[in-house]
Amino acid sequence: MEEEKVNLPGEEAAPQPEKEPAAPTEGQPAYAAPGVFAAPPEVMPFIPGMLTPALFAEKRGLKKAALLIGLSLTAMTVLSFVVGTVITVIGMLFGMEREQLAAFFNDPMVMQLLQIFLSVTLFLGPFLLIFKAGGQRISDLVPLGKPKKGVRMALFSFGLAFCAFANLAVSQMSEFFSRFGIEYHVDMPKSPGGVWGFVLTFLATAVTPPLVEEFLCRGLILGSLRPYGDGFALVISSLMFGMMHGNFEQIPFAFLVGLALGFIVLESGSLWIAVAVHAANNAVSVLVDTFLDSFPVAVQNLIYGVYIAVCLLLGLAALVWSGKRSEGFRLAPAKTEATLKQKVKWYFSSPAVLIFMIICLLESLMYFQ
Repeated sequence: MEEEKVNLPGEEAAPQPEKEPAAPTEGQPAYAAPGVFAAPPEVMPFIPGMLTPALFAEKRGLKKAALLIGLSLTAMTVLSFVVGTVITVIGMLFGMEREQLAAFFNDPMVMQLLQIFLSVTLFLGPFLLIFKAGGQRISDLVPLGKPKKGVRMALFSFGLAFCAFANLAVSQMSEFFSRFGIEYHVDMPKSPGGVWGFVLTFLATAVTPPLVEEFLCRGLILGSLRPYGDGFALVISSLMFGMMHGNFEQIPFAFLVGLALGFIVLESGSLWIAVAVHAANNAVSVLVDTFLDSFPVAVQNLIYGVYIAVCLLLGLAALVWSGKRSEGFRLAPAKTEATLKQKVKWYFSSPAVLIFMIICLLESLMYFQ
């Protein structure tokens, strides 16, 4: 045993050798101060009211997704007004009267060209710029690969049937409100005549919007929300798709169709069947307006009724076929710690999303008669 030395009065104490700090045991990360160690993760105290690390990460991620979506949709909507105002001011500077400008922009050919221009630039541009600025990889959000084999025709038939169902549902809803004196009317652009007018209308209605809107809504929006559950992403992306149409005549139809198109993307793993369904539905609208307009109303209703019936039968057949498959058509369960209530609260408390929805509601109220 080593003897401890006692210092006499007036004698300086001999320096003692510094003790080596105890080495941390395995699994104990050391703090900056030597010899002080962190408590194991399993015994970290829980503070009531605070989010767990997983919940905090989900909240932060969903808030960021809501910010990017809300900013993109708001920018798209505001830019549409700004461009229209700028073009009007430029026309007036060149000596055009308001009546001349109105006649120019109401020309069917000009309106279809503007539709294509707005879809490609003012719709697509803000989304790409804002999502890229937010650090998102577009290729990770938009599924541009081939659809899964074995389900393509069934999903396409299901999509057409759901579009037909949505048409019937919205039509019945309009008639219901009309009985109470609530009239709502949106002036749709007229189709230009001639062969080139038909080609331009087809491009502006059945080609450009399906490509652009599916890329944005079933690509960027749905893809950015999928980490928080497919069901949640499907409903929110469909609601945003409906709201971006800016009127109560199209919002319900677009929401219902968005549910079907989003489901198709989730089931097929690709955007292309949804694009095909969207294009087919819009193409039928163009063909009906172009070639059936000269027929009596009774004949138009008969032909369109037959088309609706065929679509519904094909959709029913697709559902029966799906029911016989072992896996069937179903959404994957959400793998999140957050509840649905929390996710809805986090998303709709985003100022960018709220601003977009307020703008769309105010715009929609303008069409009441």
